[in-house]
Amino acid sequence: MQGVLALGNLPRVYDELVGRDEEVDQLATLLRERQLVTLTGTGGVGKTRTALEVARTMADDYPGGAWLIPLVDVADPDLVSQTVATTLGVVDNGEAASEALLREHLAQQELLLLIDNCEQIATWYAERG
Repeated sequence: MQGVLALGNLPRVYDELVGRDEEVDQLATLLRERQLVTLTGTGGVGKTRTALEVARTMADDYPGGAWLIPLVDVADPDLVSQTVATTLGVVDNGEAASEALLREHLAQQELLLLIDNCEQIATWYAERG
């Protein structure tokens, strides 16, 4: 049996995002036009903070919620779908959902997924060719 937790898990932000209004607007426009937008850049320049601001401003556009999926501690690409399922609260009889169940859940929802720290997984693939 499938179950889903609360709609969204964006963390509270207690500081104002300064000087990124144009980027936030551009990213919001891109998200309205496309299903996937990727932010790249040097660590520490504010990609996550900017993406969180975009997600927060657009959360009402996604009935299934806006979700932060942190991959910083995921070293094995095979665990990505399990991490997404766990974060979304998609379970099967109390156990982590199968990839098929996750796909089914995602197909039935309008969600905004902010998948953070994908570079660990990209590095894993690059190292293994």
